[in-house]
Amino acid sequence: MLDWTADGHAYRAEPTEFIPVSTVTTSTPALAHDVELPGSWWAGLKSALHVLARVPTDRESVCQGWIDCDSRHFLDIDPIRITAWTTGSHRLALGERHRRASSCP
Repeated sequence: MLDWTADGHAYRAEPTEFIPVSTVTTSTPALAHDVELPGSWWAGLKSALHVLARVPTDRESVCQGWIDCDSRHFLDIDPIRITAWTTGSHRLALGERHRRASSCP
C-alpha cells in the first residue's frame, strides 16, 4: 500500500503487476480443466500469501453473513463459523468468482 499527499490531497494506491499472458478462461469464472501450473507457481503463491497475511489492516471484504448465505446457496452445506481472520487476497475469494445471490447480506 502506498500513501502520499500532494497539493492538499491524500492518495492511497495498491501496487499491482501487469502479467502479459492470456487468461485461463474468459467465458466463465469456473475452471473447466486443470490449468497445469508448475509446482514453483504454487510455491510462489503460497509464499506471497504468507507475507500478505502478516500485513495489518482494518478492512474487511468478507463477513460471516456472506459465508452463511454463500455456503447454503452455492455449496448446499451448513456454513462454517469463522473464528479467526487474516489478511488475504480478494482475487482468490469465492465472492470474486460469482454473482452473490440477491438474498444475501
